[in-house]
Amino acid sequence: MNELKAPAVKVRHVMHYDIDSILSLHKRIGVKQSNIAYMISSGFGGPMDFSFIAEIDRKVVGVVIAHLMYLYIPITELCLINGIMVDPQYQHLHIGSKLVEELIKFCRTQNITTIRALAEDTNTSLNEFVRYHGFHRSKIINWDKVLE
Repeated sequence: MNELKAPAVKVRHVMHYDIDSILSLHKRIGVKQSNIAYMISSGFGGPMDFSFIAEIDRKVVGVVIAHLMYLYIPITELCLINGIMVDPQYQHLHIGSKLVEELIKFCRTQNITTIRALAEDTNTSLNEFVRYHGFHRSKIINWDKVLE
């Protein structure tokens, strides 16, 4: 019986030169409009950046965009996951899990004790994904005001 070998996935920190590849991934996912270009160009590679990229054969196939944040009073240090993207052609290869696991390992080396992931209540698959990785509902209530 001939078994298919899973492709080797390399996970590393995002660098400033990865922006074009991440924007290309963003387009492949099919997101029509967002401010991701501004978000990723404003902080990759700096001390607050906790983002990681996944590559297969030097092609970007996934990214977790995360940053070190200081929130609340008293001020609390935490890692905030802004988003996870995986190329649709490479989904179900556990790339998102590999990215989150690498982020968790990095947070431990930086003595960060809280990681927060944002997910809409209606996004069932994303909520299941973060639960699978040990996240639980925060005690913080999020309030939004939409400006028109």
